Amino acid sequence: MNRLTIVEHNNIALVAPEIADQDMLAEWMHDIATNTYLDQNDFEWWVCPRLMQLKTFEGQLSKHGHLMVIYLKDTNEIAGTITLHSLNEYHRYATPGIRIFSKYHSQGIGTQAMRLLLKYAFELQGFHKVNLYVWAENTGAIECYKRCWFQQIGYHREHYWRFDRYHDVMDMEILVDEYKRLKHEWFV
Repeated sequence: MNRLTIVEHNNIALVAPEIADQDMLAEWMHDIATNTYLDQNDFEWWVCPRLMQLKTFEGQLSKHGHLMVIYLKDTNEIAGTITLHSLNEYHRYATPGIRIFSKYHSQGIGTQAMRLLLKYAFELQGFHKVNLYVWAENTGAIECYKRCWFQQIGYHREHYWRFDRYHDVMDMEILVDEYKRLKHEWFV
């Protein structure tokens, strides 16, 4: 693997995006099974090579935060993307975003990648809390977040408009102290 690795464990690595990833990621943007529960505007800049060249991992990605590619080391494949965005440097919290390509759904890759993102957020970036909204009907993602020890702290009825109707969302979070107590179970 000749990629800038940010954090890794076993066969999964979170790596910096490269220009060579752009076409494949843009193709996955149009896969309905991959994107059902995601904001379609999150990764519009992948389709423009010049913007990709300007947005490096080392720089502040003002809209997208810290974007990484989920890389499967044993097969040299990209399984999705993961990011920390909505960064609040003063209060030390951030929001994760994860996109697992449909052919990798239900294989535990999302759980492993989210745990690595939490390691990155808490150990390397010094955040105090990671919080997110998840569609209440997205049971696969909810189970993933629960396996990563996120706690439900709220529920918002008819919060997102998509597919010609409103959808409920759960508000979930994990604190750095919770992560510290539980990380030894994940990274053995």
